[in-house]
Amino acid sequence: MNITLQSDAMRELMQRLDKLNEADSVVQDAAANTESEPEAPETGTEDQVKDDTEIEDVMTEPKSSAPAKISLQTLASDLGLENTALFKSAFNQLRSGIEPTDQDQIRELASAFTKIMNTDTSTAQRVVNRLRMIYQKPLTGI
Repeated sequence: MNITLQSDAMRELMQRLDKLNEADSVVQDAAANTESEPEAPETGTEDQVKDDTEIEDVMTEPKSSAPAKISLQTLASDLGLENTALFKSAFNQLRSGIEPTDQDQIRELASAFTKIMNTDTSTAQRVVNRLRMIYQKPLTGI
């Protein structure tokens, strides 16, 4: 009788486990059916050929960070300085290793610095790079 009770209890336990397994498989099947299909990858913009050409140009063409002719006159006018001649003479003095003593020249340099610092980051970087290029050129006829 003891063996029969154990086998009945085992049989009942196995039936419960089978029901749980069946319920789990039904839930898994339902979850698998409700998952959406993966979306197709984007095909790009309407003009894919143009996009490909632009990307190819960016990847292969050398970039020029500044125009071929860089002058203090154009830089001063780009900065919107009032007196470009003062800025030019003050900058040339700095290039020569002489600190400007004229108050108007100092004021013009301060104005240029203030305008560089108040502009957006990309413009400031471009202007500083242009100033470096000008500074590294040898002086020709001050």
